[in-house]
Order: sequence, then C-alpha cells, then structure tokens
Amino acid sequence: MNNSIAKILKIIGCVMFGLGLLGGVITWIVMASVLDNGLAGFGTCIAIAVISFVSGMVFIGFSEIIKLLQEQNDLLKERFEATKITVAANKNAVRDKTVLPEEETDEKADEDLSDEYRDYPCPYCHETVSVSAMDVMSGSMLCPYCEQIMVFK
Repeated sequence: MNNSIAKILKIIGCVMFGLGLLGGVITWIVMASVLDNGLAGFGTCIAIAVISFVSGMVFIGFSEIIKLLQEQNDLLKERFEATKITVAANKNAVRDKTVLPEEETDEKADEDLSDEYRDYPCPYCHETVSVSAMDVMSGSMLCPYCEQIMVFK
C-alpha cells in the first residue's frame, strides 16, 4: 500500500533542494551586482544551498521512514491474517480428533482445551514456562520471565 504522506514529504524535500539552490544562486547574483564583486555573496550562496540540502534530506528521510513503517505494517497485517486462518484450522483439527457430543458448545470445547498445560523452555531466557493448549494453538505467548514473544509451530 502506498502512503500519500510519504510521497508528499518526499516532494517537499525535493522542492526544498530546488528552491534552496535557486535562492542561493539568486542571492549570489544580486549581491555580486550590488557590490560589483563576482565573489561577493558566494559564501551566502553556499550557506543557503547547504541549509536547504540538509532540510530537504530531513524531509526525504522522514518520507523513507514512513514508507518502511508502512511496509512493516502491511507485512504484519498479512501475517496476522495468515495466523488467524492457521489458528482456526488448528482448532478445527483438534476438535475433529476429539469427539464432542452435539449438545456441547464451542465454548465448552475451548474450556476443556484450556485445562491442558505443558512445560516449554523459553528460547530467550531458557526458563521453563507452563503453557496452555490454547496458547500453543494460538501460535504465540509472552514469556512471563523475559517478556519476549514465544512462537509455537
């Protein structure tokens, strides 16, 4: 997905480049003609060009950061959608293996699965964490010791 704010910031940065360079050259020409010296105003011209270059680069940098964040957001949305589909498929597979009476509801089945716990080592802090079957089916859980996300496959 394209981000319009990133595009606008990049355009503003490019315009700042052009206007700064143009303003510096015009300042140099005006000061040289007023003072009758060809080098008069050259320092001002360079200063204006450098300032506009830095300002333009800041705007272009912000636009690139916004683009990268938008790409990450889109990627996370895709992964979230894929995870939802996988979790739903895993829940259906677990329910298909376990024969449930017809009068038992899905909520009851979820409660039965949440009673099962297993111990898994955290890949980050290596502490043993008791994890419910529902957390394993969801695909991830926050480690209570190191607060890193544990991913189950």
